[in-house]
Amino acid sequence: MCTSVNKTRLAHLTHYVTPYYEAKDLLHGIDHAYRLIDAAREIGTAESMTFDDEIMVYGGLFHGLAAQHAAEIGAFFGPEESALAGIVLDAAIASLGRSECRTTEEKLLHDAHVVEGGDLYFFIKPLLTGTYVRQPLEETLSFIDGMLESEPQLYFEYSRMRLTQFRQEASALQARLRAQLSSQAGTTDGDGT
Repeated sequence: MCTSVNKTRLAHLTHYVTPYYEAKDLLHGIDHAYRLIDAAREIGTAESMTFDDEIMVYGGLFHGLAAQHAAEIGAFFGPEESALAGIVLDAAIASLGRSECRTTEEKLLHDAHVVEGGDLYFFIKPLLTGTYVRQPLEETLSFIDGMLESEPQLYFEYSRMRLTQFRQEASALQARLRAQLSSQAGTTDGDGT
């Protein structure tokens, strides 16, 4: 890592972004930003990368705001740090997969967004999100099928290895869930029991 994070600024930033995250669902709150940061650090460390931790932390914390609240990022840093605000905004947007990644921090945040949370989380997150938006279970399972077959662009070998592991675990869980649902189909006595 190249730099350490200014603790005072981090506390101020956390206070600044928390209201934006409180309006989001449980899986996309501020904990999501922290999972993203942790995953980016894990990838960077595993790949023996040199990265600017300050940019990664700020980009991760602004991750959930970047698309709709770019002006707030500039306002947080102020005109005297407009260059830093631009770097952080680029990192936050790159983490969403909406732009080509140029810097190490952008690439780490991008890959982290794909592999955050671990193998069980990889499977559970779409189930919980589907439940939250009241999506029928079969549609959620079809979404997971697509997720398991998709080939997202990843910049680091460690990320590709983790995604392969997550997919194997998620495929096994998906198969078990489908088998249990299939075995229970038609076993009700007509009154829903």
